[in-house]
Amino acid sequence: MDGSSLPLDLDADLPSSFGETVRSLRQQRKIGLCELARDVGMSAAYLSQIEREVYPPPVEEKIRVIAERLGSHPDTLMGLAGRIPSDIPDAIGRDPHTMTRLIRGLAALPTDQIRDRILPYVEAAVADLEAPVTPAARIESNRVELEELTVPEKHQGASPNTEGS
Repeated sequence: MDGSSLPLDLDADLPSSFGETVRSLRQQRKIGLCELARDVGMSAAYLSQIEREVYPPPVEEKIRVIAERLGSHPDTLMGLAGRIPSDIPDAIGRDPHTMTRLIRGLAALPTDQIRDRILPYVEAAVADLEAPVTPAARIESNRVELEELTVPEKHQGASPNTEGS
């Protein structure tokens, strides 16, 4: 499931704990405790205890189902659960030095700047990587690059042929 296609509730006025947030979202969406528990594959009593924070949040797979059912972003609920999504350690492991520098740098910035100024660039870069490149598009790109290398810059003054005319 592509996280970018899910609604982002990062701006929502959510409680600060996992259990309270699940309860709040469930009630806002008028989903009964038994209905959500059935959809997630757990007992209503267990879900109630999670919401009341008697028990800790469930495993990642169940958190993802809860998020999808409640129209929340799974990363939001994972964060409230105090968990790191399972794909993140692999991403960091590819280049630990660069990734930890990036995360620490982002942690120093206000969230609104990250969301409004940096995230759009990251999402565009990822979309560019995921976009299929057709042979025609590759040829056109190569032609433009070659043209930029071989065509002299536009006239910056009078042409030598027109001087003195």
